[in-house]
Order: sequence, then structure tokens, then C-alpha cells
Amino acid sequence: AAIEILLIDSRIDEASALCDAALARAASLGAGYLLPTLRRLKGMALAAGGHDEEATSEFTHALRECEVHGNVERGFIRAELARLGSSANPSGADEMNSRSAADLAQLGFVGSDRYPV
Repeated sequence: AAIEILLIDSRIDEASALCDAALARAASLGAGYLLPTLRRLKGMALAAGGHDEEATSEFTHALRECEVHGNVERGFIRAELARLGSSANPSGADEMNSRSAADLAQLGFVGSDRYPV
């Protein structure tokens, strides 16, 4: 939650640093179930800082983590990938949005400002 607040407040560097610390801590504790969420947040920080390639890589890594640790984050990660690719590849972004919506519906997610359904 602290990372999301920092991102909302446009405190990108602080959010990114906190993500790095949280990722290291989760890995050291064997808390792999946290990795998809933390990688999504790290990708969001990178994207907010204009580092689109690195953000895409982080989101892709987060999707791989979902395969290992559960798919709860998959729809949110796909929504971020769609947002990132919307200008460069509109048709790919549309497909990613559709996949995101299906994932979120499967969770019973009703939507939010950032992730409308």
C-alpha cells in the first residue's frame, strides 16, 4: 500500500526504492507469493519514470511469477502492459485489455479508477 501511495503522489524514485527493498526482503524470506504484486508495482514505477522498456520487462517477469505463485495479479499486470503499449501497438493493447478483463472478471473484481472493468 505504501508503494501505491507513493506512486499516486508521483514520488516515483521513493516508490521504486521501496519496491527494490520489498522485492529483496520477500525473496530473502521465501515469500514468493508477494513477487507478482511487487514486480507489478516496480513496473508501474518504471513506467511512471518514462522507462517503458524496463517496465515491460518487469511486467513480463511478473507474469512469469504468476505462473509459479498464483494468478491473482495476472489481470492487473496485463492491464498495465496494455496501458504501456496503447500508443505503440493499439491492437496488441486491445487484446491485452481483453485478457486483463477476463482475468479480473474471473477474480470477481468489480473495478477501480485505475482498473475499470
